[in-house]
Amino acid sequence: MSLLNDQSTITTAGVGAHGVVAQSVGGGGGMVANFRPDDVPSLTSEAWFTTGGSGRGGAVTVLSLADIHVSGAGAFGIVAQSAGGGGLVADDGKFYAGGVGDGGALKLTLQNRIAATGEGGIGVFAQSTGAQGGAIEVNLGYYKPAAITGGSGAQGAGVVIDSRADSHMYVGEGSQISALSGTAIRSVSGRVDVQNDGAIYGNTYLTGGTIYGAPQIPGQPPSSTALAGVERGVLTNSGTLVASAGGAIIDGDLVQTASGRVAATFDFVAGQSASYLVAGDARLDGKIAPVLASVLPGVRVRALEVQGVATGSLSVEDSPLFSFALHQSGGTYDVSVREAHFAGPDFGLSAHRKDVAEALEAVFESGRPELGALFAGLDAAARAGASHYNQAVREFSPRSAVTALARSAAGAADIADRSMSCPTFSKGYAGGDAVLTEGECGYFKIGGRTTSDDGDGERGRSRLKAAFWQVGGQIEISPGLFLGGSAAYQADWFNGHDGVSGKGSTGQAAITLKRQDGPILWTAAVFGNIGELDLKRRISVAGFSDTAKGAPTLFSGGLRGRVAHTFGTEDLYLRPYLNVDLIYARSGSFKERGAGDLGLAYGAARYKSATFTPAVELGGRSVLSDDLVLRSFVTAGASVRTNDRWRGKAHLRGARNVEEMSLTAPIDSVAAKVGVGLQLFHGERADLRLRYDGEFGSHAKSHGATASVAYRF
Repeated sequence: MSLLNDQSTITTAGVGAHGVVAQSVGGGGGMVANFRPDDVPSLTSEAWFTTGGSGRGGAVTVLSLADIHVSGAGAFGIVAQSAGGGGLVADDGKFYAGGVGDGGALKLTLQNRIAATGEGGIGVFAQSTGAQGGAIEVNLGYYKPAAITGGSGAQGAGVVIDSRADSHMYVGEGSQISALSGTAIRSVSGRVDVQNDGAIYGNTYLTGGTIYGAPQIPGQPPSSTALAGVERGVLTNSGTLVASAGGAIIDGDLVQTASGRVAATFDFVAGQSASYLVAGDARLDGKIAPVLASVLPGVRVRALEVQGVATGSLSVEDSPLFSFALHQSGGTYDVSVREAHFAGPDFGLSAHRKDVAEALEAVFESGRPELGALFAGLDAAARAGASHYNQAVREFSPRSAVTALARSAAGAADIADRSMSCPTFSKGYAGGDAVLTEGECGYFKIGGRTTSDDGDGERGRSRLKAAFWQVGGQIEISPGLFLGGSAAYQADWFNGHDGVSGKGSTGQAAITLKRQDGPILWTAAVFGNIGELDLKRRISVAGFSDTAKGAPTLFSGGLRGRVAHTFGTEDLYLRPYLNVDLIYARSGSFKERGAGDLGLAYGAARYKSATFTPAVELGGRSVLSDDLVLRSFVTAGASVRTNDRWRGKAHLRGARNVEEMSLTAPIDSVAAKVGVGLQLFHGERADLRLRYDGEFGSHAKSHGATASVAYRF
């Protein structure tokens, strides 16, 4: 095979897209390829298929003066093969080169540039198969020098020779061999001797062979890549150059104008980048535009390398979250993060989200490699716009978990509401008026409540469902004086529309003391609640996804004073009343687990309030039969709180040295309360009561239902 035009160019791109294939196969032959776009073909001589016929391969001679550049993964510049049978087969991420029988001799004479710059790329692959395979001779330089460049990765090499026979290479004056992987020459089986009158850069594996003449040179080639007698091209960039995965080589000179940009992908965690290698000289103005795969502080990553003379005034373009520093040493340009600014004014963050962003910045400054992809994802969100970044920052805030904590304070007096009376008619169920009075009884109650919270900019909408089971009773300890008590168990289910959920359980108790003074009822009560709430908070942003879990202990309690006055006729009654509650609630400190440094550590929070609830109840008495009397009633009132906000503190577990973020959740300062119910008396001893209660505020709305049975002493 001869390529005699030294002005001709062969260029390929794509997985396994070889430049030149020269082949002699005694039985079979050809090449079968089936690559996926993400394959990096791995060279192998182990066949996973039937190799076909056999014979003896003939001699293969290649004279190439062309410029050959292949850039795909696993692509070879020149493939020269002589095999008895088999050939070349690529499938399932593997590239088979080999066969049965013996191959013949190979002679390659090469000039100009042959570059295979992709991952696993080989500049020249020469193979003669079999125990009696032929010798291979590779000559670099004809009437002009040759430059062979291999790719990156473990397979990448400048020249690979595969023959059990002794083989030879000649590197002519001005010619050179190198590879991005650092492997210049590799022998697969037999001995290879090299006469070097040029330059061999990197490692050589010659299976016992020897390099004669100039010794090999460690490392990558310097500016001498510009071969004597070979004209070098010039690339002028006034737009954007984007390097492919694994980097790219500019096989000539580069001129970048002030409007030009080199977009390099940086993986600061791995210390790698998809950067450019300029083989010639470079005049560099404009900017390097980092594209982040991961990011860490205090790490330098190569952005650009110029093997010739580098001039100009290159700088690094800042990203929305990071300012970068450029470190130049000769022709190498490295980039590092100079500073981060997660809470910049351009993002329009609320005060709370600014606290969260500053905490995230503190976690970044601590240099956690496992979070490098996350911070790159946050930067990408910021590039997409302020609204996208706001939403990403919000993922690391408590969100409606704050609502769940506040509800324990808002519902502290529920047990007191359910422990207020064993009402009966003053003249008995069969008496002649509807005036209410207290009596002795024991009771069992079961019920549930659903509370919906509208949320706000920091908290998503949420719903809390509760079910309770309660037993209690009261006795008359002296005429008109009643002592009562009750205990309850409550189960809670919390669901936020922002990725927060939880389940809890609470023990509740109340003690009441009542004084019936004619139509006036005086009541005092002490009540308390203690329980635990298992919270889950889903965090999902680009580069990070996990669930943070925590279980705070919740306590609330208080004192109640109540006065009620009943006005009644034979069939109707009107009872205005006033409740005054003094409430104290506390949520214990706790730490989320499961999200590492991005979990939250909550401080203990306390809530105090006085609550005033004036209301009126209108009811009636209906005789259904000799032993059945029905009491029906409706209530209406309002609840007024002196403290309308729950407040707490928290910080990201990985940001201990920054000010804690403030947490707040509103509790309705004024809420309308309504109720409707039926109480069915069966003789003097037993009654059944059904009741609905609703509470409607500007932030939360709740609906509850209760069923109770009572036995009178």
